[in-house]
Amino acid sequence: SIQDVGLGKLGKVIIKILERLGKFCDAILVPSRVELELAINELKYPKNKTYILPNVIDFEEFQKYEPAKLERPAIVFVGGMNYPPNREAAETIIKIAKKLAEEKGINANFYLVGPSPPKVKPPVYATGYVESTKPYIKGADILIAPIFRGGGIKLKMLEYMASGKPIIATRKAAEGIDEIIYINAETVDEFVDRIIDVLRGKITLDFSQNVMLVKEKYVPSATVEILLKILLEIFKK
Repeated sequence: SIQDVGLGKLGKVIIKILERLGKFCDAILVPSRVELELAINELKYPKNKTYILPNVIDFEEFQKYEPAKLERPAIVFVGGMNYPPNREAAETIIKIAKKLAEEKGINANFYLVGPSPPKVKPPVYATGYVESTKPYIKGADILIAPIFRGGGIKLKMLEYMASGKPIIATRKAAEGIDEIIYINAETVDEFVDRIIDVLRGKITLDFSQNVMLVKEKYVPSATVEILLKILLEIFKK
């Protein structure tokens, strides 16, 4: 509830109740260092009962999907756009696409992948609900995340990383993943400039390193080890 995740009044009340109940638990699990600091410093959870258990994705399942055939260059954003932070991101992408085409003369195709998208017109395309976002992520030339609020480790970012593709994102979108390799942008103009940089080959970052990071830290087998250690520590108390 401390972070602005776009919840309504009822949602915020429910979260606050759960947070208070958390103080009576044997262990409190949070997804990243960011939430750990908030839990201890703001919610006053005891340090010896609060642990980091990162979010994960099924990397092996991700690898099974074939890339979607998209118009090139393809810039992809995924997420349910009935969720306010994702809706805001989609609306920001529409502005980015317009500026890129009208002011910079760059032809690029933007794909909003997920339910409840805003109304769009080329070069922005909306898929609506899809059974899996993975083919679109794997079929992209650039993955984009203009997220400005929310908490935790965003699953879309882990899937972006698993693809090994260039990622352009805000600091909020990448929050909690300290080792992520991505291109930072915080405004419409910055996103436009960074997209042009990628399309013109001016970015030399090795995004394939993100694939190794996901395989090492953000898969179920990695968090099982962490969870077992937490359980052992609880049983010793």
